[in-house]
Amino acid sequence: MKTFFNAIVAATILTLSAASISAQEKVNPKYVDLCQIDSITYAGITRQYALYQPKDENGNIKKNLPLVIWNHGGGEYNVPIRRTLLANRGVVAWPEEGFECVVLMIQVANENYSYMASQDEEKMKLIDRNNALQAEIIRRLIERGDVDESRVYVTGASSGGGATMRFVMQFPELVKAAIPCCPMDPIVLITKNTVDDYATICNKLEQSFRGTVWTWSEAKQDMVRKPLNTQAFLDVPLYFVHAINDLTVSVNTSKAYFEVMERMGDTNNKITLWSDEEMIADGIAVDKVKWLTHFSWEKLLKHHEPGSPMHWLFEQ
Repeated sequence: MKTFFNAIVAATILTLSAASISAQEKVNPKYVDLCQIDSITYAGITRQYALYQPKDENGNIKKNLPLVIWNHGGGEYNVPIRRTLLANRGVVAWPEEGFECVVLMIQVANENYSYMASQDEEKMKLIDRNNALQAEIIRRLIERGDVDESRVYVTGASSGGGATMRFVMQFPELVKAAIPCCPMDPIVLITKNTVDDYATICNKLEQSFRGTVWTWSEAKQDMVRKPLNTQAFLDVPLYFVHAINDLTVSVNTSKAYFEVMERMGDTNNKITLWSDEEMIADGIAVDKVKWLTHFSWEKLLKHHEPGSPMHWLFEQ
């Protein structure tokens, strides 16, 4: 009961926090209103999704564009999809900042997986099931010529950052580059780990990167284990962004992901850790409201100049 209560409180705080940040970010409803809202049944689940597609002067959908997938955070799990779209700029930031691309976001209809997902195989399977459904949408967009298969990018924050990591592990062949922002840890326990030291956590993480993931089997109509294609996973460039003093998801998650992949031979990845001063400079009042240290996605989505993670993504 205590664990359930804590999860509800955490999700409520994140949702309320997102609402307060939205007022600062001024989410542009223009791009929300231009999103197609639909649903898909695949991998044994049904999920709503939002799809933004640029159109030409005649109102026709533009073809062969890059695709950005936004994986929303835990505060937006199991809520109406429009509320998620208005919670932060995860979907609208890309077209608003001038990137001509398709943007996809699935609405996760289950409860937030919280901190202990890596200790619960069913929760990990559910994350991978959501990702399998998302991958199917991507394949369909590629097949009908809407999306350039060589420019599929994945991003997400908090729980969505963790889902981003697992998506790249499951489907490295689909992904050109990814930005895991303040990513949760549904691979091995990091943030709430009071047993293992950092070196042990990193060793467990490397084992996971050489292990297996869940995938959907059409033949069995069920989720099954498959070996992770470790080299293909390492070949996908990742840009980790995280606030150093994040009080919700430990910065050690991004540091461990980056350091372990580097010691496994990865030379494609980048990492940026923002100080409190850098967060404050972008209007994130971490000096006044301490839990806003988690909101590094607001800083991420405000910058698209050369050298920024957003700009980097489209260079890949």
